[in-house]
Amino acid sequence: MSTNLLHIVKQITARYGEAVLADPARLKAFFGDLAKDEPKPLRLAFGRCIEEGAYNALKTAPDAAERAERKAAIAQRLRDEHGLDPALCAEALDVLEAAMYGTAPAAIIPAKKHILRNVLIAAALLLIIAAGLLMARPYLQPVWMRYSGKPGAKVILARCSKTRQTFGIRIEERGGDWVRTMAFPVDGRKAEAEGFDTETISGSMNAVDEYPGCPHCGSKGFAKHSCGKLSCTGSEIENNDGDFEMTCPWCGELSIYTFVSEFEVSGGSDSLGGSSFADN
Repeated sequence: MSTNLLHIVKQITARYGEAVLADPARLKAFFGDLAKDEPKPLRLAFGRCIEEGAYNALKTAPDAAERAERKAAIAQRLRDEHGLDPALCAEALDVLEAAMYGTAPAAIIPAKKHILRNVLIAAALLLIIAAGLLMARPYLQPVWMRYSGKPGAKVILARCSKTRQTFGIRIEERGGDWVRTMAFPVDGRKAEAEGFDTETISGSMNAVDEYPGCPHCGSKGFAKHSCGKLSCTGSEIENNDGDFEMTCPWCGELSIYTFVSEFEVSGGSDSLGGSSFADN
């Protein structure tokens, strides 16, 4: 900031009163004599600031922060409308403010204000993102992690024998046996990618009382075809020989299923050679 220009402005206001800063014509006349040694661009910028009503704008500002914002707006307007250098306009406005208030210019205040505001906004956004991630955490986990839920539980992949839609079955080890406790729809491709078919089980696969059944057809039956894939039994039929037939929803083969007391499935393969049902 030009201390010489500030001294001149203070001389003028001391002699003619501060109101002269609101009168561009009078101030220009005084400047012609007293400020003739000041750089012309700065004198021009100061005069333009006065013409733009800078005195009244700063005088009516409630605090230093508001004065700083108004100075920035005036400097921007002078650049846009008159092509003046924003830095020169800012310096001229600093001189005007210092002459009016006898204090250091408040140019740094809006920066601090905006920085604080931006910090608060950023902190709020981070809190919102953190809360969103916390709420979404269960959905960001692989499906088998979401539904296995606790030690001693696994998830295996099956298909609805009626709709051919994929679903997962949560099984738990209870009393030395593996039983079905929950079923839920899943995306087949994602499920295979998440490792459903790597689960290894050996047990009766009976359904507990609270088992909801297939999420697509409601069947509580459990079957495994000779191809090694698992399904519900919603489409089973009894043929004329009293055998139960069903088309495997995985490979499409129509087969006769027999009841067994224990299943062993590992990676989609079966140690039992045929197709089989589990007792419900």
